[in-house]
Amino acid sequence: MVMAVVAAAALRSSSTRLSRLLPGVCGEAWGHQARRGAVLRVLPFIPTQDPDVIKKMPEDFRAVYPEFLPGPKPEYRNRLREKLERQDMLARRSVIPIPEFYVGSIMAVTVADPNASGKNNRFVGICIQRGDAGLRAWFILRNVVDHQGVEIKY
Repeated sequence: MVMAVVAAAALRSSSTRLSRLLPGVCGEAWGHQARRGAVLRVLPFIPTQDPDVIKKMPEDFRAVYPEFLPGPKPEYRNRLREKLERQDMLARRSVIPIPEFYVGSIMAVTVADPNASGKNNRFVGICIQRGDAGLRAWFILRNVVDHQGVEIKY
């Protein structure tokens, strides 16, 4: 028990020494930039002059693909997690075509349901809300079924 306390104290003191030696680096690597009043360091966006890159990106990128944008709060961002999520989303989109849609779009969503008779469940509705970013992105569909309003969050 005593050795565990001594080891924990040594680890704590070495991590504080390391964080003093490398300010911002340790916190940036683990996504804890806002801990203990540390200064946030967000790298600036450097625009490119390459015309090929400019032509490939849609002008309304923020509206068309909001799930590919980083999280809105810089203190909770983690570059590695965001990069891995983007790669996963691109891999999913190469297998299943996901159309662009906006709030107000009428959509039909088919999900696998082991309890349904045909093992699939389909819901048609109007998109009333979109939220979050990355793999945590969601949207809400609303429709009226048997004179009862139904909202489903996907």
